[in-house]
Amino acid sequence: MEKTLAFALIIMIEGQEVTYKHFPTINECRYQAQELGKAQSYYEPIEATCKPKLVDKKLIEMYYEQNK
Repeated sequence: MEKTLAFALIIMIEGQEVTYKHFPTINECRYQAQELGKAQSYYEPIEATCKPKLVDKKLIEMYYEQNK
């Protein structure tokens, strides 16, 4: 089992933390969190944060692997 450092995008839904997606860099995760926190005309802003996490590379879907 190969572990790698990733950054989990955590969103708050009805008071509960939900891990939404994992990113290889903090910058990519932070950008998504900031976008979700902005007021938009088509949705309410939500609370989103990034947390570092060791994950099994084979069990999760990493953002950068989808875009290769």
